[in-house]
Amino acid sequence: MQKLNELLQLLSDEIDKSKLREYLEAVYQHEKDFSFRSFRDASEYCYRTLMAMGLSAEILPVPADGKTRFADWVMPMAWDAGQASLRLLVENQNGERVLANRDDLPHHLVQWSGGTFPEGVVADLVWIDEKEQITFERICGKFVLTTLGGSEIKTKVTKAGGVGIILYGSRPNAPDNAVPWINCWSDDPDGWAMTANDLQLTGFSISTEQGRRLKEKLLAGEKLRVRALVEVKHYKDNLPLVFAEIKGSGPGAVLLLSHIFEPGANDNASGAAALLEIARIISDLIKNKKLPVPRRSIQFLFTSEIYGTLGFIQKRKQELTDVLAALNIDSIGRLDFKKKRMLVHQTPDSAQSFVSVFLKALVRQMQLESQFEFLPFTLGDNFISDPMIGIPCPLMGVVDEYWHTSLDVPETIDYNLLSQSTILGALYACFLANAGKDEAEWLADLLAENSMAMIGEGFRSSDELCYFNMISAGQLKSVSNIDNSRETNKKIKENSSFLKAETEKIKAGGYVVDEKKSNTARNEIIEDIIPIRKFAGPLSFLDIPLEIRRKNQINMWNPNIQKALFWINGERNLCEIIWLTEQEANKKLPYLKDVLQTLFEYRLILQVITFERLVNDLKALGLKKGDKVAVHGSLKSLGYVVGGAETVIKALLAVIGSEGTLLVPTFNEVAPLIDLRSQPSRLGAISETFRTYPGVIRSHNATHSVGVIGADAEYIAAGHEKGTQLGVDSPFHRLAKSGGWILHLGTDFKSSSLIHVAEAMAKVPYLDVAYPGYDVQIEYIIEDGTHRIMEPFETPGDSVTFIKVQQEMERKKLMHRGKVGMADSILARGTEILNTSLEMMEKDHGILLCDNPDCPVCPKSKMVIK
Repeated sequence: MQKLNELLQLLSDEIDKSKLREYLEAVYQHEKDFSFRSFRDASEYCYRTLMAMGLSAEILPVPADGKTRFADWVMPMAWDAGQASLRLLVENQNGERVLANRDDLPHHLVQWSGGTFPEGVVADLVWIDEKEQITFERICGKFVLTTLGGSEIKTKVTKAGGVGIILYGSRPNAPDNAVPWINCWSDDPDGWAMTANDLQLTGFSISTEQGRRLKEKLLAGEKLRVRALVEVKHYKDNLPLVFAEIKGSGPGAVLLLSHIFEPGANDNASGAAALLEIARIISDLIKNKKLPVPRRSIQFLFTSEIYGTLGFIQKRKQELTDVLAALNIDSIGRLDFKKKRMLVHQTPDSAQSFVSVFLKALVRQMQLESQFEFLPFTLGDNFISDPMIGIPCPLMGVVDEYWHTSLDVPETIDYNLLSQSTILGALYACFLANAGKDEAEWLADLLAENSMAMIGEGFRSSDELCYFNMISAGQLKSVSNIDNSRETNKKIKENSSFLKAETEKIKAGGYVVDEKKSNTARNEIIEDIIPIRKFAGPLSFLDIPLEIRRKNQINMWNPNIQKALFWINGERNLCEIIWLTEQEANKKLPYLKDVLQTLFEYRLILQVITFERLVNDLKALGLKKGDKVAVHGSLKSLGYVVGGAETVIKALLAVIGSEGTLLVPTFNEVAPLIDLRSQPSRLGAISETFRTYPGVIRSHNATHSVGVIGADAEYIAAGHEKGTQLGVDSPFHRLAKSGGWILHLGTDFKSSSLIHVAEAMAKVPYLDVAYPGYDVQIEYIIEDGTHRIMEPFETPGDSVTFIKVQQEMERKKLMHRGKVGMADSILARGTEILNTSLEMMEKDHGILLCDNPDCPVCPKSKMVIK
């Protein structure tokens, strides 16, 4: 395409390697101190540089407090360090030899390391190469020398009384004199950044050369002692992301992003330098009228890897819906240490976008095929390709031999490679920012040519062919995001029809090997389960216990699990998701079913729950037409209910029918004046939705009203103002006496209001011990506008130990248990709950009082009993 050639020439003429070097060295110098203080300096530098170019720029703070959560990721703590040194005490010489000194090399101190006493610490050194060797007897009061990962043993060393860890050998492909820099100091072996709940332990990093010499001495029987002095500060602050923009003439944007906040020249000053140079080139070309103002804005994000980008997505989620495409430029100043190529990780197939094929075309245009290699999706800031976020984003970057070590310095950067990669990024952004109908039609043809080449290679199975058809059609369709004109859509349709015809020829020719759905055995159970995601973007999975993660190969860096997540859209069932992921991975993934079931169990994904599913589950639990039932329910425990709380109510009513009666507590907060006509329930979505549901009667009680609907609703609700909240002849008592059920949807007996009725029936001595606020007269208004006064009498107390009644009923087999949606649920006769509770209280009046000394009612209630 002529426009592409002209644009490439223009950008190639404009790039300035001296500027690239200037930007890279500046970012590197600002960040090499390896602390949040230095990261702020780097952000300020990028911000000032972009502003000087004339771009609109801002610093976006994202919490670095160790507590804030984005999806299931907990944001890191801020951390700065002062002096930090590690010295080997040389016996018989009254001297010391420096092993590590942060003033000479900041990488010697692990990021987020804990500190020592102000006077430092002197300790023996012990060698560990297996976690089983970490015992109190061996470790207490000592420094551990190891090649094991710091996070892998940090917690165990701390609990064994160790005073610190000295790490080496964590970068096996690096030269022996390289000192690794460590930025994983989570207590969780699969974790990353340190959070507010993690232990603070001193950590040093030394070279493989140093580590081996120390190990040899220890194994030879020498007693080694070290002196450590470390000054650090853990605190709450922000990650200062930098966002800038070259404004377009119309809507839409193209986004370039690179992470900063690391101390390397390639990883990742090179990416930041590329973004700065791209911004300079394009803004200068526009100022000099060599390029028009782009049709779409060109945006630049300098972020903190994954953590910062998750925060950015939260802050800018509305604006990001208009971003056409992105490119994640990571470490581009050296070649990958294994492949000796610049690597480009494509978008996940679930993104179904043209961008990866387009980027390959740009590489060909620049004649860089011998230096660049395209690989499947892997996790980085390119996670914004997730369809829930919707910004297709390839990732360009490598892991080189100096990755995360002291040798990742500006002197080792290949500036020719950096220049080529920068031009590629600029070409990608400029072309897409200005693309219109002509460019869209060209891309449609390009995608068709690419698909034809794949057809020419053949297919091994009908699965592979089916998957190819779906992906190629999705990629072609994505071109309409550039231009949605009738002409472009006609071109897309023509190419799609052509490709479909070509694949039909393959079928007719009998080239398909396997006509069955292949890698995933059909399974009726998982075909009935449709998952939906709670969070956009990747998951850290750290809320899942470590032993379960290890058993099921679950960790944040497993690309196939993240790919599976991205296929989840609330419409595909588990069988389809597993099949799609296996096709994308091009291999069987037998562990994936268990992974997804585990994510359900820990509520990282939810099941889509329909009205029909709820009806079937409620019937299976034992509920039937004509039943009277009181419901304590948690909507979120059920999964993703289509239609929300209203669907739950409709399902319950459908099961019990017009002959049945449904009661839901609508308890409200205490207030000086309570208007039951408008006072909301405090018991969650099901309760609050039921309060205003057509036909529901709300009983006349200031604090513990109930909503009732059905055949016996008037009888159940009547007279609540004459008794106590949950006493004899209250609505719960009436329902139980008339043979009603108590249903717990995702709750347990800690919320069983009927047990308070049993306390009143048993006349336990503590009935009038009230929660603060319930010990005074309360004025309230009923639906006809009448004002009433409720006197404090037989006030409900604490219910946390009502679980004892549940345990006793379970022992007696008096409950129905089962799943309603995703919720563990319980159905029990009200009379059985009353009888069991009364039996227990007859033996011990205080059996249902808790032992918490801070409880506002139970300690006082125990005093009454005594």
